Amino acid sequence: MSKMRKKATELRQGVQSKTGGVMGSWGSWRTSREWVRGLFHFLVGFTGWLLLQIIHITMELLGVLLLFIGLGMFLVEILRVYLTRLGVVEGSGLVPGILRWLSNYLYRDVEKNQHSNLYKGFLGLGVAWVFCYLAQAPWIAAGVCLAFSLVDPLGKFGKRWPIVKFKHGLAKGKSVGGFSYGLIGGLFGVSLVVWLHLVYRPFFPPQITAVEAWLIYLVGIVAASLAEFISGKWDNFFIPVASSVVMVFVYLVLGGF
Repeated sequence: MSKMRKKATELRQGVQSKTGGVMGSWGSWRTSREWVRGLFHFLVGFTGWLLLQIIHITMELLGVLLLFIGLGMFLVEILRVYLTRLGVVEGSGLVPGILRWLSNYLYRDVEKNQHSNLYKGFLGLGVAWVFCYLAQAPWIAAGVCLAFSLVDPLGKFGKRWPIVKFKHGLAKGKSVGGFSYGLIGGLFGVSLVVWLHLVYRPFFPPQITAVEAWLIYLVGIVAASLAEFISGKWDNFFIPVASSVVMVFVYLVLGGF
C-alpha cells in the first residue's frame, strides 16, 4: 500500500509540474502543504494581536517572547535539519513521524534538507518590534501582527487564481491575484478591528480617532502587500518591517509623539 501511495504522489507531482504547478526553486505546489504554511503564518500573527490588544501584555514582555521563541525555533530548525540529513525521517517512531509530517505539510522541497525561511519572519517581527517600541505604540505592533497574519496567507490563493502571473522582475513568481487577495483580506481585517474598537472595546489610545487608526492601518496593509509582492523569498521579513515603518511614520506625521 505504501508503494502504491508513493507512486501516486510521484504521478501527481509530475502532473502538477506539467500544468504550471511548479513554484520555481521551491518545488511543486501541494495544496495541503501551502494551506498549513498559511495557517502557521496566520496563527503567529493573530496570536501577537491577541496578546497585545486582548490580553494587553507590555511591549517589553512581547520583545522577550519574540527573542526566546525565535531562538527556540531556530534551535529546533538546526536539530530538524541535522536529523533529516542523517536519514532519521525514514525510520519509525515518534521523531521520524514528526519529521515526515513537517516535510510533507510545512516545508517546501528545497527546505527539507536545509534551514527554512522561518528565521526571516521572526527577524522581521523583531525589527518591527523595535520601531513600535521606540514609538511606544503597542497598537501599531498589533497592526503589524494583523498584517502578518492576513497578507501572506491570503496571497496564497494567487497560486490557484493568479489573474496575471509575473515571470520577470521584482515580482517574479508573484501574481496580481495574490497581491489583490492579500490586500483585500488585510483591509477587511483592519476595518473589522476598527469597527470592534467602536462597538466592543477600545483598541487605540484616546488621542487617536477611529479614522486616524484606520488610515494608519490602511497604509500598513498596503505596505505589507507591496512588500509581499516584490520581495521574493524575503517577503516574510519585509512584510512586518515595511508595515511597521510606514505606520510609525504616519503616526509621527499625525502628531503621535
